[in-house]
Amino acid sequence: MICIPAPIGKLKKQEPKVCKQNTKEKAKQDDVDLSPYLEQLDFELKEAVLQIQGTRDSEQQCEVMDKLIETLIKDDDFDADMSAALATCLCQLLNEQFTNQLFPEEYEDEEAIEDSIGTSLFVIFRNLCQTPEEDPSRQQILQLLGDMHQRQPRLGYHLLYFLKANKICEDNMTHYKDFCKSLDGKDLAGCLLSDLQLCQEDDVHLFCYLIPDIYCQFASIAVGNPELLNLIVSCVDGVQLQELVCHVMQGNLVMFRKDSFLSVLNASLEWETFEQYCLWTLISAHTIPVDYILPILPKLEFPQHAEPLTSLLLILKQNCPSEESLSCVLRRDGRSADPFALSILRYWSQEHEDKLAELVTMQLTRQTTTPRKQRLRDKQQGKSGPGVVQILYHLEQLRKTLKSTSFFSHYLVQHSLQQVQLTCTDGQKAKFSDLFSLMEDIDDVGMKPSSSTRSLRGTARTTKTSMQSGGRSKVKSSEKDSDSESSDDEEIMKPKSKKRKKASLVGSDSD
Repeated sequence: MICIPAPIGKLKKQEPKVCKQNTKEKAKQDDVDLSPYLEQLDFELKEAVLQIQGTRDSEQQCEVMDKLIETLIKDDDFDADMSAALATCLCQLLNEQFTNQLFPEEYEDEEAIEDSIGTSLFVIFRNLCQTPEEDPSRQQILQLLGDMHQRQPRLGYHLLYFLKANKICEDNMTHYKDFCKSLDGKDLAGCLLSDLQLCQEDDVHLFCYLIPDIYCQFASIAVGNPELLNLIVSCVDGVQLQELVCHVMQGNLVMFRKDSFLSVLNASLEWETFEQYCLWTLISAHTIPVDYILPILPKLEFPQHAEPLTSLLLILKQNCPSEESLSCVLRRDGRSADPFALSILRYWSQEHEDKLAELVTMQLTRQTTTPRKQRLRDKQQGKSGPGVVQILYHLEQLRKTLKSTSFFSHYLVQHSLQQVQLTCTDGQKAKFSDLFSLMEDIDDVGMKPSSSTRSLRGTARTTKTSMQSGGRSKVKSSEKDSDSESSDDEEIMKPKSKKRKKASLVGSDSD
Protein backbone atom coordinates (compact mmCIF):
# COMPACT_ATOMS: atom_id res chain seq x y z
CA MET A 1 0.00 0.00 0.00
CA ILE A 2 1.10 3.59 -0.46
CA CYS A 3 0.97 6.72 1.61
CA ILE A 4 -1.38 9.16 -0.06
CA PRO A 5 -0.23 12.75 -0.50
CA ALA A 6 -2.59 15.65 -0.11
CA PRO A 7 -3.44 17.36 -3.42
CA ILE A 8 -2.02 20.80 -4.04
CA GLY A 9 -4.61 23.53 -4.08
CA LYS A 10 -7.32 21.55 -2.31
CA LEU A 11 -6.14 22.00 1.25
CA LYS A 12 -8.34 24.07 3.46
CA LYS A 13 -6.50 26.62 5.50
CA GLN A 14 -5.98 25.38 9.05
CA GLU A 15 -4.97 27.53 11.96
CA PRO A 16 -2.27 26.18 14.29
CA LYS A 17 -3.81 23.81 16.76
CA VAL A 18 -1.61 24.78 19.65
CA CYS A 19 -0.58 27.87 21.28
CA LYS A 20 1.29 25.94 23.89
CA GLN A 21 2.20 28.89 26.07
CA ASN A 22 -1.28 30.40 25.86
CA THR A 23 -3.07 27.20 26.84
CA LYS A 24 -0.67 26.62 29.70
CA GLU A 25 -1.05 30.21 30.86
CA LYS A 26 -4.79 29.64 31.07
CA ALA A 27 -4.07 26.71 33.39
CA LYS A 28 -2.40 28.97 35.90
CA GLN A 29 -4.50 29.45 38.99
CA ASP A 30 -5.02 32.67 40.85
CA ASP A 31 -3.22 32.92 44.14
CA VAL A 32 -5.29 31.47 46.93
CA ASP A 33 -4.97 32.26 50.62
CA LEU A 34 -3.96 28.90 52.06
CA SER A 35 -4.48 29.85 55.72
CA PRO A 36 -8.01 28.44 56.11
CA TYR A 37 -7.00 25.22 54.36
CA LEU A 38 -3.87 24.78 56.46
CA GLU A 39 -6.00 24.96 59.59
CA GLN A 40 -7.87 21.83 58.49
CA LEU A 41 -4.69 19.74 58.34
CA ASP A 42 -2.92 17.77 61.03
CA PHE A 43 0.23 19.30 62.44
CA GLU A 44 2.64 17.10 60.48
CA LEU A 45 0.82 17.62 57.21
CA LYS A 46 0.63 21.35 57.83
CA GLU A 47 4.36 21.54 58.55
CA ALA A 48 5.15 19.60 55.35
CA VAL A 49 3.01 21.95 53.26
CA LEU A 50 4.71 24.99 54.77
CA GLN A 51 8.15 23.51 54.02
CA ILE A 52 7.19 22.97 50.39
CA GLN A 53 5.94 26.55 50.27
CA GLY A 54 9.12 27.89 51.80
CA THR A 55 11.65 26.30 49.45
CA ARG A 56 12.34 26.64 45.75
CA ASP A 57 14.86 23.84 45.60
CA SER A 58 13.46 20.91 43.64
CA GLU A 59 15.34 18.20 45.54
CA GLN A 60 14.24 19.55 48.91
CA GLN A 61 10.63 19.75 47.69
CA CYS A 62 10.82 16.11 46.60
CA GLU A 63 12.14 15.02 49.99
CA VAL A 64 9.44 16.95 51.84
CA MET A 65 6.73 15.59 49.50
CA ASP A 66 7.91 12.07 50.15
CA LYS A 67 7.60 12.64 53.93
CA LEU A 68 4.17 14.21 53.41
CA ILE A 69 2.85 11.13 51.60
CA GLU A 70 4.36 8.87 54.26
CA THR A 71 2.58 10.90 56.94
CA LEU A 72 -0.67 10.80 54.99
CA ILE A 73 -0.56 7.03 54.70
CA LYS A 74 -0.04 6.59 58.46
CA ASP A 75 -2.69 9.16 59.45
CA ASP A 76 -5.81 7.30 60.57
CA ASP A 77 -7.75 10.57 60.80
CA PHE A 78 -7.19 11.46 57.14
CA ASP A 79 -10.70 11.99 55.75
CA ALA A 80 -12.42 13.58 52.74
CA ASP A 81 -12.35 17.13 54.18
CA MET A 82 -8.69 16.89 55.00
CA SER A 83 -7.98 15.45 51.53
CA ALA A 84 -9.79 18.34 49.84
CA ALA A 85 -7.89 20.91 51.88
CA LEU A 86 -4.53 19.27 51.19
CA ALA A 87 -5.35 19.00 47.45
CA THR A 88 -6.08 22.74 47.32
CA CYS A 89 -2.77 23.55 48.99
CA LEU A 90 -0.74 21.25 46.73
CA CYS A 91 -2.37 22.45 43.49
CA GLN A 92 -1.57 26.01 44.49
CA LEU A 93 2.04 25.26 45.43
CA LEU A 94 2.74 22.99 42.42
CA ASN A 95 0.98 25.16 39.87
CA GLU A 96 4.19 25.93 37.97
CA GLN A 97 4.80 22.22 37.43
CA PHE A 98 1.46 22.02 35.61
CA THR A 99 2.10 25.11 33.47
CA ASN A 100 5.81 24.74 32.61
CA GLN A 101 6.92 22.66 29.63
CA LEU A 102 6.90 19.03 30.69
CA PHE A 103 8.16 17.10 27.65
CA PRO A 104 11.86 17.67 26.84
CA GLU A 105 12.83 18.77 23.34
CA GLU A 106 15.42 15.98 23.17
CA TYR A 107 12.87 13.30 23.98
CA GLU A 108 15.08 10.52 22.61
CA ASP A 109 17.55 11.19 25.41
CA GLU A 110 16.62 8.89 28.33
CA GLU A 111 18.41 11.13 30.79
CA ALA A 112 16.32 14.12 29.68
CA ILE A 113 13.15 12.05 30.12
CA GLU A 114 14.25 10.99 33.58
CA ASP A 115 14.98 14.61 34.57
CA SER A 116 11.55 15.71 33.37
CA ILE A 117 9.83 13.54 36.00
CA GLY A 118 12.14 14.61 38.81
CA THR A 119 9.81 17.18 40.42
CA SER A 120 7.74 16.87 43.58
CA LEU A 121 4.48 16.22 41.70
CA PHE A 122 5.82 12.93 40.39
CA VAL A 123 6.81 11.88 43.93
CA ILE A 124 3.08 11.40 44.57
CA PHE A 125 2.78 9.22 41.45
CA ARG A 126 5.85 7.20 42.44
CA ASN A 127 4.38 6.46 45.85
CA LEU A 128 1.15 5.34 44.20
CA CYS A 129 3.03 2.89 41.98
CA GLN A 130 5.10 1.54 44.87
CA THR A 131 2.12 0.94 47.15
CA PRO A 132 0.66 -2.57 46.70
CA GLU A 133 -2.90 -2.77 45.41
CA GLU A 134 -4.06 -4.66 48.49
CA ASP A 135 -2.67 -2.00 50.85
CA PRO A 136 -5.60 0.05 52.29
CA SER A 137 -3.43 3.17 52.42
CA ARG A 138 -3.38 3.19 48.63
CA GLN A 139 -6.93 4.51 48.65
CA GLN A 140 -5.81 7.60 50.57
CA ILE A 141 -3.31 8.46 47.83
CA LEU A 142 -5.98 7.91 45.16
CA GLN A 143 -8.40 10.10 47.08
CA LEU A 144 -5.84 12.90 47.23
CA LEU A 145 -5.10 12.61 43.50
CA GLY A 146 -8.80 12.66 42.70
CA ASP A 147 -9.30 15.88 44.69
CA MET A 148 -6.26 17.42 42.98
CA HIS A 149 -7.66 16.43 39.58
CA GLN A 150 -10.87 18.34 40.30
CA ARG A 151 -8.83 21.49 40.86
CA GLN A 152 -6.17 20.82 38.19
CA PRO A 153 -7.44 18.59 35.31
CA ARG A 154 -3.96 18.43 33.74
CA LEU A 155 -2.89 16.06 36.46
CA GLY A 156 -4.37 13.19 34.39
CA TYR A 157 -2.02 13.36 31.42
CA HIS A 158 0.91 14.07 33.77
CA LEU A 159 0.17 10.71 35.35
CA LEU A 160 0.01 9.06 31.89
CA TYR A 161 3.38 10.56 31.02
CA PHE A 162 4.92 9.38 34.30
CA LEU A 163 3.68 5.82 33.77
CA LYS A 164 5.28 5.73 30.31
CA ALA A 165 8.53 7.47 31.25
CA ASN A 166 9.11 5.77 34.61
CA LYS A 167 10.95 2.47 34.22
CA ILE A 168 9.42 0.84 37.30
CA CYS A 169 5.97 1.27 35.77
CA GLU A 170 6.85 0.61 32.15
CA ASP A 171 3.96 -0.74 30.05
CA ASN A 172 1.70 -0.71 33.10
CA MET A 173 -1.33 1.56 33.04
CA THR A 174 -3.25 -0.19 35.84
CA HIS A 175 -2.43 2.70 38.17
CA TYR A 176 -4.11 5.14 35.80
CA LYS A 177 -7.15 2.87 35.61
CA ASP A 178 -7.34 2.80 39.41
CA PHE A 179 -7.01 6.59 39.41
CA CYS A 180 -9.96 6.95 37.00
CA LYS A 181 -12.09 4.60 39.12
CA SER A 182 -11.57 6.88 42.11
CA LEU A 183 -13.04 9.86 40.23
CA ASP A 184 -16.72 10.50 40.78
CA GLY A 185 -18.98 10.38 37.74
CA LYS A 186 -16.31 9.48 35.17
CA ASP A 187 -15.68 6.25 33.35
CA LEU A 188 -12.30 5.18 32.02
CA ALA A 189 -13.04 6.07 28.38
CA GLY A 190 -14.32 9.55 29.18
CA CYS A 191 -11.45 10.25 31.56
CA LEU A 192 -8.83 9.05 29.06
CA LEU A 193 -10.17 11.07 26.13
CA SER A 194 -10.52 14.17 28.29
CA ASP A 195 -6.93 13.90 29.52
CA LEU A 196 -5.60 13.28 26.00
CA GLN A 197 -7.47 16.28 24.63
CA LEU A 198 -5.89 18.53 27.24
CA CYS A 199 -2.50 17.03 26.45
CA GLN A 200 -2.98 17.63 22.72
CA GLU A 201 -3.91 21.27 23.38
CA ASP A 202 -0.92 21.82 25.65
CA ASP A 203 1.85 19.85 23.92
CA VAL A 204 1.42 18.01 20.62
CA HIS A 205 4.84 16.37 20.92
CA LEU A 206 3.96 14.87 24.29
CA PHE A 207 0.58 13.79 22.92
CA CYS A 208 2.19 11.91 20.02
CA TYR A 209 4.73 10.41 22.42
CA LEU A 210 1.89 8.87 24.44
CA ILE A 211 -0.19 7.58 21.51
CA PRO A 212 1.50 4.16 20.91
CA ASP A 213 1.15 3.22 24.58
CA ILE A 214 -2.44 4.45 24.69
CA TYR A 215 -3.41 2.16 21.79
CA CYS A 216 -1.51 -0.73 23.34
CA GLN A 217 -2.64 -0.42 26.96
CA PHE A 218 -6.19 0.82 26.28
CA ALA A 219 -6.94 -1.11 23.09
CA SER A 220 -10.63 -1.64 23.84
CA ILE A 221 -11.12 2.14 24.10
CA ALA A 222 -8.58 3.53 21.64
CA VAL A 223 -8.57 1.13 18.66
CA GLY A 224 -11.10 2.29 16.09
CA ASN A 225 -12.19 5.30 18.18
CA PRO A 226 -13.16 8.13 15.75
CA GLU A 227 -12.82 10.84 18.41
CA LEU A 228 -9.26 9.84 19.30
CA LEU A 229 -8.29 9.49 15.65
CA ASN A 230 -9.58 12.99 14.97
CA LEU A 231 -7.50 14.31 17.87
CA ILE A 232 -4.45 12.73 16.23
CA VAL A 233 -4.91 13.79 12.61
CA SER A 234 -6.00 17.31 13.56
CA CYS A 235 -2.67 18.17 15.19
CA VAL A 236 0.14 16.11 13.62
CA ASP A 237 2.62 17.44 11.11
CA GLY A 238 4.53 15.48 8.48
CA VAL A 239 7.27 14.31 10.86
CA GLN A 240 4.83 13.13 13.52
CA LEU A 241 2.69 11.37 10.92
CA GLN A 242 5.77 9.56 9.65
CA GLU A 243 6.62 8.46 13.19
CA LEU A 244 3.13 7.00 13.61
CA VAL A 245 3.40 5.19 10.26
CA CYS A 246 6.75 3.74 11.33
CA HIS A 247 5.23 2.52 14.60
CA VAL A 248 2.47 0.82 12.59
CA MET A 249 4.88 -0.84 10.17
CA GLN A 250 7.07 -2.06 13.04
CA GLY A 251 4.05 -3.72 14.63
CA ASN A 252 3.99 -1.42 17.67
CA LEU A 253 0.74 0.33 16.84
CA VAL A 254 -2.69 -0.91 15.71
CA MET A 255 -5.30 1.82 15.27
CA PHE A 256 -8.21 0.10 13.49
CA ARG A 257 -10.40 -2.96 13.82
CA LYS A 258 -13.00 -4.45 11.52
CA ASP A 259 -16.15 -3.93 13.58
CA SER A 260 -15.64 -0.16 13.96
CA PHE A 261 -13.83 0.63 10.73
CA LEU A 262 -16.87 1.88 8.80
CA SER A 263 -17.88 4.16 11.67
CA VAL A 264 -14.43 5.75 11.47
CA LEU A 265 -14.75 6.30 7.71
CA ASN A 266 -18.24 7.76 8.07
CA ALA A 267 -17.09 10.15 10.79
CA SER A 268 -14.06 11.23 8.75
CA LEU A 269 -16.24 12.56 5.92
CA GLU A 270 -16.78 15.73 7.97
CA TRP A 271 -13.09 16.31 8.71
CA GLU A 272 -10.74 18.80 7.08
CA THR A 273 -8.91 17.82 3.92
CA PHE A 274 -5.50 17.35 5.53
CA GLU A 275 -7.05 15.40 8.39
CA GLN A 276 -8.67 13.00 5.94
CA TYR A 277 -5.44 12.43 4.02
CA CYS A 278 -3.61 11.76 7.28
CA LEU A 279 -6.26 9.17 8.14
CA TRP A 280 -5.95 7.44 4.76
CA THR A 281 -2.18 7.42 5.11
CA LEU A 282 -2.57 5.57 8.41
CA ILE A 283 -5.09 3.22 6.77
CA SER A 284 -2.60 2.45 4.00
CA ALA A 285 0.11 1.75 6.57
CA HIS A 286 -2.11 -0.90 8.18
CA THR A 287 -2.69 -2.76 4.86
CA ILE A 288 -6.38 -3.13 5.60
CA PRO A 289 -8.24 -5.53 3.24
CA VAL A 290 -10.07 -3.64 0.53
CA ASP A 291 -13.29 -5.51 1.39
CA TYR A 292 -13.40 -3.56 4.67
CA ILE A 293 -13.32 -0.28 2.76
CA LEU A 294 -15.69 -1.00 -0.15
CA PRO A 295 -18.97 -0.55 1.80
CA ILE A 296 -18.24 3.17 2.12
CA LEU A 297 -18.05 3.64 -1.66
CA PRO A 298 -21.82 3.95 -2.35
CA LYS A 299 -22.00 6.81 0.17
CA LEU A 300 -19.24 8.84 -1.47
CA GLU A 301 -20.40 11.62 -3.77
CA PHE A 302 -18.37 13.63 -6.22
CA PRO A 303 -17.01 16.25 -5.66
CA GLN A 304 -18.09 16.53 -1.99
CA HIS A 305 -16.01 13.50 -0.96
CA ALA A 306 -13.01 13.94 -3.21
CA GLU A 307 -10.52 12.98 -0.48
CA PRO A 308 -11.81 9.45 0.25
CA LEU A 309 -12.57 8.87 -3.45
CA THR A 310 -8.98 9.70 -4.39
CA SER A 311 -7.58 7.52 -1.62
CA LEU A 312 -9.85 4.59 -2.42
CA LEU A 313 -9.00 4.87 -6.11
CA LEU A 314 -5.30 4.44 -5.32
CA ILE A 315 -6.03 1.50 -3.04
CA LEU A 316 -8.09 -0.24 -5.75
CA LYS A 317 -5.24 0.34 -8.17
CA GLN A 318 -3.02 -1.83 -5.98
CA ASN A 319 -5.51 -4.72 -6.08
CA CYS A 320 -6.67 -7.09 -8.77
CA PRO A 321 -10.40 -6.59 -9.48
CA SER A 322 -12.78 -8.89 -7.65
CA GLU A 323 -16.48 -9.55 -8.00
CA GLU A 324 -17.27 -7.37 -4.99
CA SER A 325 -15.00 -4.47 -5.97
CA LEU A 326 -16.26 -4.40 -9.56
CA SER A 327 -19.87 -4.53 -8.41
CA CYS A 328 -19.31 -1.51 -6.14
CA VAL A 329 -17.62 0.40 -8.96
CA LEU A 330 -20.33 -0.39 -11.52
CA ARG A 331 -23.09 0.72 -9.14
CA ARG A 332 -21.82 4.28 -9.43
CA ASP A 333 -23.57 6.58 -11.90
CA GLY A 334 -21.91 6.17 -15.28
CA ARG A 335 -23.50 9.33 -16.67
CA SER A 336 -22.16 11.79 -14.07
CA ALA A 337 -18.96 13.85 -14.21
CA ASP A 338 -17.40 11.62 -11.56
CA PRO A 339 -14.24 10.10 -13.13
CA PHE A 340 -13.85 7.44 -10.41
CA ALA A 341 -15.43 4.44 -12.16
CA LEU A 342 -13.96 5.23 -15.58
CA SER A 343 -10.46 5.68 -14.15
CA ILE A 344 -10.30 2.35 -12.36
CA LEU A 345 -12.06 0.45 -15.17
CA ARG A 346 -9.58 1.81 -17.71
CA TYR A 347 -6.66 0.84 -15.48
CA TRP A 348 -8.03 -2.65 -14.87
CA SER A 349 -8.73 -3.16 -18.58
CA GLN A 350 -5.05 -2.55 -19.30
CA GLU A 351 -3.47 -4.35 -16.34
CA HIS A 352 -6.00 -7.12 -15.65
CA GLU A 353 -7.78 -7.53 -18.98
CA ASP A 354 -8.72 -11.20 -18.71
CA LYS A 355 -9.92 -10.92 -15.13
CA LEU A 356 -11.98 -7.82 -15.84
CA ALA A 357 -13.53 -9.44 -18.92
CA GLU A 358 -14.49 -12.47 -16.86
CA LEU A 359 -16.06 -10.35 -14.12
CA VAL A 360 -17.94 -8.07 -16.51
CA THR A 361 -19.33 -11.11 -18.28
CA MET A 362 -20.40 -12.53 -14.94
CA GLN A 363 -22.24 -9.32 -14.05
CA LEU A 364 -24.03 -9.09 -17.41
CA THR A 365 -24.93 -12.77 -17.47
CA ARG A 366 -26.37 -12.62 -13.98
CA GLN A 367 -28.60 -9.69 -14.87
CA THR A 368 -29.86 -11.22 -18.12
CA THR A 369 -30.51 -14.71 -16.76
CA THR A 370 -31.89 -13.98 -13.28
CA PRO A 371 -35.71 -13.99 -13.19
CA ARG A 372 -37.34 -10.60 -12.75
CA LYS A 373 -38.99 -11.53 -9.44
CA GLN A 374 -35.66 -12.64 -8.04
CA ARG A 375 -34.02 -9.36 -9.09
CA LEU A 376 -36.79 -7.36 -7.39
CA ARG A 377 -36.43 -9.44 -4.24
CA ASP A 378 -32.67 -8.92 -4.20
CA LYS A 379 -33.14 -5.18 -4.69
CA GLN A 380 -35.50 -4.96 -1.72
CA GLN A 381 -32.99 -6.85 0.42
CA GLY A 382 -30.12 -4.66 -0.74
CA LYS A 383 -28.35 -7.56 -2.45
CA SER A 384 -28.83 -6.49 -6.05
CA GLY A 385 -25.85 -5.72 -8.25
CA PRO A 386 -25.62 -3.07 -10.96
CA GLY A 387 -28.33 -3.20 -13.64
CA VAL A 388 -27.66 -4.03 -17.28
CA VAL A 389 -28.19 -0.45 -18.46
CA GLN A 390 -25.94 0.82 -15.67
CA ILE A 391 -23.17 -1.53 -16.78
CA LEU A 392 -23.65 -0.55 -20.43
CA TYR A 393 -23.22 3.13 -19.55
CA HIS A 394 -19.84 2.35 -17.96
CA LEU A 395 -18.77 0.21 -20.91
CA GLU A 396 -19.78 2.96 -23.31
CA GLN A 397 -17.65 5.49 -21.41
CA LEU A 398 -14.78 3.00 -21.41
CA ARG A 399 -15.18 2.48 -25.16
CA LYS A 400 -14.83 6.23 -25.78
CA THR A 401 -11.55 6.46 -23.91
CA LEU A 402 -9.76 3.27 -24.95
CA LYS A 403 -7.45 3.73 -27.93
CA SER A 404 -7.43 0.00 -28.55
CA THR A 405 -10.42 -2.35 -28.74
CA SER A 406 -8.43 -5.20 -27.28
CA PHE A 407 -10.66 -5.43 -24.22
CA PHE A 408 -13.89 -5.32 -26.22
CA SER A 409 -12.59 -7.92 -28.65
CA HIS A 410 -12.14 -10.37 -25.78
CA TYR A 411 -14.27 -13.41 -26.54
CA LEU A 412 -16.05 -13.24 -23.16
CA VAL A 413 -16.98 -9.59 -23.60
CA GLN A 414 -18.14 -10.25 -27.15
CA HIS A 415 -20.30 -13.16 -26.07
CA SER A 416 -21.89 -11.23 -23.18
CA LEU A 417 -22.62 -8.19 -25.35
CA GLN A 418 -24.26 -10.47 -27.90
CA GLN A 419 -26.51 -11.93 -25.21
CA VAL A 420 -27.37 -8.50 -23.80
CA GLN A 421 -28.25 -7.14 -27.22
CA LEU A 422 -30.84 -9.87 -27.64
CA THR A 423 -32.66 -8.71 -24.50
CA CYS A 424 -32.41 -4.94 -25.08
CA THR A 425 -35.25 -2.78 -26.28
CA ASP A 426 -35.03 -0.88 -29.57
CA GLY A 427 -34.35 2.32 -27.65
CA GLN A 428 -31.49 0.74 -25.71
CA LYS A 429 -30.03 -0.73 -28.90
CA ALA A 430 -30.08 2.72 -30.46
CA LYS A 431 -28.59 4.38 -27.37
CA PHE A 432 -25.68 1.90 -27.22
CA SER A 433 -25.39 1.30 -30.95
CA ASP A 434 -21.72 2.29 -31.02
CA LEU A 435 -20.97 -0.20 -28.26
CA PHE A 436 -22.90 -3.00 -29.94
CA SER A 437 -21.32 -2.18 -33.29
CA LEU A 438 -18.04 -3.52 -31.95
CA MET A 439 -19.52 -7.01 -32.27
CA GLU A 440 -20.17 -6.59 -35.96
CA ASP A 441 -16.46 -6.55 -36.66
CA ILE A 442 -15.81 -9.84 -34.87
CA ASP A 443 -15.86 -13.33 -36.33
CA ASP A 444 -16.54 -16.50 -34.35
CA VAL A 445 -18.05 -14.68 -31.34
CA GLY A 446 -18.95 -17.88 -29.54
CA MET A 447 -15.53 -19.50 -29.87
CA LYS A 448 -12.63 -18.98 -27.51
CA PRO A 449 -9.56 -17.78 -29.45
CA SER A 450 -6.05 -19.00 -28.87
CA SER A 451 -3.94 -17.31 -26.26
CA SER A 452 -1.91 -15.53 -28.92
CA THR A 453 -4.77 -13.78 -30.77
CA ARG A 454 -8.39 -12.67 -30.72
CA SER A 455 -9.74 -12.96 -34.28
CA LEU A 456 -10.98 -9.71 -35.82
CA ARG A 457 -12.68 -9.79 -39.19
CA GLY A 458 -9.73 -7.95 -40.73
CA THR A 459 -7.38 -10.66 -39.47
CA ALA A 460 -9.74 -13.33 -40.76
CA ARG A 461 -9.79 -11.74 -44.22
CA THR A 462 -5.98 -11.71 -44.35
CA THR A 463 -5.90 -15.38 -43.42
CA LYS A 464 -8.55 -16.23 -46.03
CA THR A 465 -6.61 -14.38 -48.71
CA SER A 466 -3.58 -16.56 -48.09
CA MET A 467 -5.83 -19.62 -48.16
CA GLN A 468 -7.26 -18.49 -51.47
CA SER A 469 -3.77 -18.38 -53.02
CA GLY A 470 -3.47 -22.01 -52.01
CA GLY A 471 -6.46 -23.02 -54.09
CA ARG A 472 -9.43 -22.44 -51.75
CA SER A 473 -11.10 -19.54 -53.55
CA LYS A 474 -14.36 -21.46 -53.78
CA VAL A 475 -14.54 -21.89 -50.01
CA LYS A 476 -14.02 -18.16 -49.44
CA SER A 477 -16.65 -17.16 -52.00
CA SER A 478 -19.16 -19.44 -50.36
CA GLU A 479 -18.39 -17.86 -46.95
CA LYS A 480 -18.50 -14.24 -48.09
CA ASP A 481 -22.18 -13.58 -47.35
CA SER A 482 -22.74 -16.13 -44.60
CA ASP A 483 -23.42 -15.24 -40.97
CA SER A 484 -21.33 -16.19 -37.93
CA GLU A 485 -23.33 -19.32 -37.19
CA SER A 486 -22.79 -20.78 -40.68
CA SER A 487 -19.10 -19.95 -40.31
CA ASP A 488 -18.99 -21.88 -37.06
CA ASP A 489 -20.75 -24.82 -38.71
CA GLU A 490 -18.25 -24.82 -41.54
CA GLU A 491 -15.38 -24.87 -39.05
CA ILE A 492 -16.95 -27.90 -37.41
CA MET A 493 -17.44 -29.69 -40.78
CA LYS A 494 -13.79 -29.46 -41.83
CA PRO A 495 -12.46 -32.26 -39.58
CA LYS A 496 -15.35 -34.54 -40.74
CA SER A 497 -14.28 -34.28 -44.39
CA LYS A 498 -10.77 -35.33 -43.38
CA LYS A 499 -12.15 -38.41 -41.64
CA ARG A 500 -14.02 -39.51 -44.80
CA LYS A 501 -10.83 -39.12 -46.79
CA LYS A 502 -8.92 -41.32 -44.36
CA ALA A 503 -11.67 -43.93 -44.48
CA SER A 504 -11.38 -44.25 -48.24
CA LEU A 505 -7.62 -44.75 -47.99
CA VAL A 506 -8.00 -47.52 -45.44
CA GLY A 507 -10.53 -49.25 -47.67
CA SER A 508 -8.06 -49.10 -50.58
CA ASP A 509 -5.33 -50.75 -48.52
CA SER A 510 -7.62 -53.57 -47.39
CA ASP A 511 -8.61 -54.30 -51.00
